[in-house]
Amino acid sequence: MNNCFSIVKGHIQETSANGQLAKVEYLNKVYDNVNLVYPYGFSSSIQGKSNPSSMCLIYRIMDSDTILYATPYRYDTQPLLLENEVAIGNFVGGGMVVFKADGSLDITSPTNITATIAGNIALTVTGTVTVSATSVILGDGAAPVLNNNTTITAPAGTAGGACTITNSQTKVLA
Repeated sequence: MNNCFSIVKGHIQETSANGQLAKVEYLNKVYDNVNLVYPYGFSSSIQGKSNPSSMCLIYRIMDSDTILYATPYRYDTQPLLLENEVAIGNFVGGGMVVFKADGSLDITSPTNITATIAGNIALTVTGTVTVSATSVILGDGAAPVLNNNTTITAPAGTAGGACTITNSQTKVLA
C-alpha cells in the first residue's frame, strides 16, 4: 500500500530558467520538472547548475515519481544565529535581515538598499538617529526635518567642519 504523502531529502542538480522547476536527485534517481514551492509570502529563484550543497525537501504524493514538489535550501550558506534568532535573506549574496532575540533587527546589504514608498513614512525614535555617510541629501522636503527644535550636528573633521543646524538655520559651504 502506498503512503499518502512522504517527505524525503534530495539534491537539486539544476533549475529551469525561471527557477520554478528543478531536476532533483533522490536515492540515485533523477527526477525532472519538480515544482519548487515556498511558504506563503516567500519566493526565490535559484537558477542554473546548483552547488553540491543545494538540498531540498521533496514532497512525494502517493509515493509517486511524477507528482513531486520540493522546497530548496542550502545549509552551507545559512548564517550562524544565536538562540531564538531568525534570519531571512539571500545568504549567497549576503543581504539579510536578522530578527535578534532581544527584539532588535540587523539589516545587512553588501551593496544598496532601495525603498520605494507610495505614501508616507512615519518614524518615531525615542533615542538618537546616527547617520554615517559620505553624503546626506535631504532634497526638497527637508524643511520639516528641521522643525520642532530638531538639532542636526556635524562633528569636527567632517566635510564642512563642525557645525550645528537648528530649526531653519542653514550652513552653506563655500
